[in-house]
Amino acid sequence: MGGATFGWLKTALDSMEKIHQPGYLNDITTPLLVILAGDDRVVNSAASRVLLSGYDNINVITITESRHEIYREADQYRDQLWQKIDGFLAVE
Repeated sequence: MGGATFGWLKTALDSMEKIHQPGYLNDITTPLLVILAGDDRVVNSAASRVLLSGYDNINVITITESRHEIYREADQYRDQLWQKIDGFLAVE
């Protein structure tokens, strides 16, 4: 837990470039769960939602009023996070 390093920043920028390449998200067939924080001040959740919407295999969920590191939030938000993850991973 700490600030971003130059290595982290380079990798993040490379990832952003890759994910915006035409067809990149279409080629992903693995089911994905993306959980966004409703009051995130680090990541633009609205932009993430727009980028990831419209794909059958990508389930985007927002935990309202939570902040960036949801797993470090108050129980009311963290419990929602784990419920969503458990539901996504449940074997039917």
